[in-house]
Amino acid sequence: MRKRQKIKAVELMCQLELSEEIINDFFNNDKIYIFEEYGGYPAEENEEVVSKIKEQQEQGSIVYAVTHEIAPFGELYDLLVVPKYEEDWEYLMRKTHILPNKTIMTVLAYVWNKTDEVRSEPGHIAVECSWNNLRRLI
Repeated sequence: MRKRQKIKAVELMCQLELSEEIINDFFNNDKIYIFEEYGGYPAEENEEVVSKIKEQQEQGSIVYAVTHEIAPFGELYDLLVVPKYEEDWEYLMRKTHILPNKTIMTVLAYVWNKTDEVRSEPGHIAVECSWNNLRRLI
């Protein structure tokens, strides 16, 4: 099952137009990147996020990317996931808008509100994909 989830995650990363390097790093080395305003860095540099990724894995999901932003309601880490049940995969991602040099997608994520953990929850979020970077649209 995990292999199929990983293949699906790679497919989603391609749709998000992430670089080959990031996709290969995920596929070959299980490396997950955190994306902030102007780029990404390996999640292993943030122990708190690694802990949240492990929680998702223990529940059977695979995390393939993370976005990080500050919102009026807290500091957010959005863990983009592929759940363990294939029947849930139909709703993993859909294109919302395609603009020059930018695509907006709706993706399934577990949103960890670091400021107010009670507000953490799974759901769909909109992300902007441009120039090999992901950014959540709040």
